[in-house]
Amino acid sequence: MPTCRGYADVPRLVVPEGLYLLHLKHADRDLFRQTAGRRNATAEEAGLARPRDGMIGRHWFAGSRDDAADFAAIDGAAIDGGFGFAAERAAMAASWAPRPGTPFFAFRLAAGDRLHRLPERFSSLL
Repeated sequence: MPTCRGYADVPRLVVPEGLYLLHLKHADRDLFRQTAGRRNATAEEAGLARPRDGMIGRHWFAGSRDDAADFAAIDGAAIDGGFGFAAERAAMAASWAPRPGTPFFAFRLAAGDRLHRLPERFSSLL
């Protein structure tokens, strides 16, 4: 089952159609590794021996992720020609619920291997 990826402390999820949250984790592998390293160092400096002691994003910890497998899956995925996310928004809303053991609410990320090329209108953002 896919893992929780979105979380907040509000009981109602609002995801307007025109809102795009761009997750570029795999767009720049070196930047991803550098960012993960900084997060790991910050947690270590704060004295967090285990990710669950103080961070929600456990997937950032080196022991909790498999970069080679993640990147191999991305490399093998086809690029979807469209840029519509109605199905993803509906799935997020349908699965929005309290996250067990935390004060947060979360949605389940739909399993999928679609990659998207950003439309030209987003080019000035990056």
